[in-house]
Amino acid sequence: ALKNSIFYAPQLQKSVYLTGGNYASTDSTGMISVVLYPDMAFGDLNNDGVDDAAVILAENGGGAGVFYSLVVIVSNGLEFEQIDNFYIDDRPAIESIEIKDGNILLNATVHSLTDAMVEPTFNVERTYRLLNNKLTLISQSSVTSTGTDRYIQIDTPVEGSEVSADVEITGSMAI
Repeated sequence: ALKNSIFYAPQLQKSVYLTGGNYASTDSTGMISVVLYPDMAFGDLNNDGVDDAAVILAENGGGAGVFYSLVVIVSNGLEFEQIDNFYIDDRPAIESIEIKDGNILLNATVHSLTDAMVEPTFNVERTYRLLNNKLTLISQSSVTSTGTDRYIQIDTPVEGSEVSADVEITGSMAI
């Protein structure tokens, strides 16, 4: 059903109707396209007991770039709706996407600051969560060129805490 649905393409800033997971059109800037990445993840993201979907849209606005976004489709009790998205990168290599314990786990190779646009080399593991219907990156880890894990883990304040005035953040980091 997702391959034949209306999506809001966040980079093109327009709604498109996918047929077989694809959309193509010509406008004043040239050929534009939107492709639904074949790997998708299903699981409950909003704690309503109904499986939701995490998908990836690849958008091309007529130039060389193909801009990938993580898009979430959730049940609102009556139907499924696209509620938010998060930009991933221009032409990343997607390794895997899954939903586990209400989180979206994405493994990909994206561009580092020094990469040429045609060849991303920065391997990342990202975890996203829906917080108040907003897709939020809650963690990212990577590996240095010497093989050392690189991450920051925040332990406090815990999710959902209300804070005021000064706040002490505790946690750890590998490097």
